[in-house]
Amino acid sequence: MKPPVCALCGRRFPSSEGRLVKFSNYQPLPERMMGHPVGAVWFCERHVGVAERLSGRTSTAALAAMNLRHPFGALLRLLRSGRPPN
Repeated sequence: MKPPVCALCGRRFPSSEGRLVKFSNYQPLPERMMGHPVGAVWFCERHVGVAERLSGRTSTAALAAMNLRHPFGALLRLLRSGRPPN
């Protein structure tokens, strides 16, 4: 399982301060398999409401829609990652 980091703003948070949202393409992992399920995405308290309203879409489509509404989300994730831009 991936640690709780908001997919929209890149903020790390305790799991009690956000939620794992399951989108329409959610696929649970097979029993005894480790990893992170497809279609399950972490969001902080600030962005979980928007994510839940879009949970009927695939995770990719929902994140694309959220990035249109919050155009600085990608920039925030890049800055918080500590990686230099390309």
